[in-house]
Amino acid sequence: MPKKPTLSLSLIEEETQEAPKPSWPESLEHRILRCDLSEKETQLYGKEQAELHQEIDGLTEEKKSCASNYKARIEEKGARARRIGNYITSGWQEKEVNCSWVYETAGRDQATGEMIFHPEKKSLVREDTGEVVEIREITNDERQMALPIDETEQNEV
Repeated sequence: MPKKPTLSLSLIEEETQEAPKPSWPESLEHRILRCDLSEKETQLYGKEQAELHQEIDGLTEEKKSCASNYKARIEEKGARARRIGNYITSGWQEKEVNCSWVYETAGRDQATGEMIFHPEKKSLVREDTGEVVEIREITNDERQMALPIDETEQNEV
């Protein structure tokens, strides 16, 4: 039968001695984890959220205002461009022109360019080109204004 090994004192001392500790890397790590909010944090977030909604509403109104301003300016420029396009296409535009009524005339003779005498009519003539724009009957009110009144006769009455 084999002999039982006997434990020597040196082996017991070796087993009871602490083993050297290994050198591990740093163990601190940051993670995003779920944390319950305190009542104070909930109130602060509620207030911040309300303020953000007010700011969003304000910015939305400001955006609408700016957008409508730009829209109006774009439409104005578009209308002007269309109007100019019509001028170019037609070759003419309407402008304010000084005109004068010439009484006792019925237009202009095309051959001579002289005004045609007519005691019952008046002609509206452009001052820039001399062209007759319109011919009308002289009204009775206009005839009354044209009657000469002698002031000496008026004082005698």
